[in-house]
Amino acid sequence: MFKKLALRTLLPLLLQCAFHLPVYASAADAAVSAEAQDAARYALATYPEAMISSLAKMVSFNTVADPAVPFASNPQHAGFKRYLQQEAQRLGFDFHDYGHVVVIGMGGAASAWA
Repeated sequence: MFKKLALRTLLPLLLQCAFHLPVYASAADAAVSAEAQDAARYALATYPEAMISSLAKMVSFNTVADPAVPFASNPQHAGFKRYLQQEAQRLGFDFHDYGHVVVIGMGGAASAWA
């Protein structure tokens, strides 16, 4: 119950952070299109339980680096990447695993490159 309440409270904040706080991009690159913002609002309004469930699963993996366990053999990292791959496939996205980085994309769709 507490975890679900925490996720309901944190989900809007996490979505806002995802759209407004770029990690590796300059502020000029951080502009999010109105189309992307509309899609995010639609998903949150239409699928709140699915988003909460997915977020709960993602945060269940302890992906904090452990100096005693190499990244490539860390079962938490492997499980997280496996979950991301399953979700990407389920939702029709392509998935590429580059070791420390995974890329989930829309394939060759024209809007993916806009």
